[in-house]
Amino acid sequence: MFENYPDLMNVKQICLALDVGRNTAYRLLNCGELKSIRIGKIHKIPKVWLIEFVTSPKDKPKTDFSAHGKSSSMSGGNKLA
Repeated sequence: MFENYPDLMNVKQICLALDVGRNTAYRLLNCGELKSIRIGKIHKIPKVWLIEFVTSPKDKPKTDFSAHGKSSSMSGGNKLA
């Protein structure tokens, strides 16, 4: 798994490996869902941690990936009493 990637990866490589955008990658890293080593402002991710992240069972996502943390609805914001 991830044979074509180096043992220590950067955010750009994580984006390619997971097929996610940069914002999603940083959300995963900043909330701790995907572990990383921080060197100043730079994240370095050991490949074994990426494999652990991908293969571990997920109960409930810690990160809300919806826009601005709000759920979307078709009701236009109207609430039923």
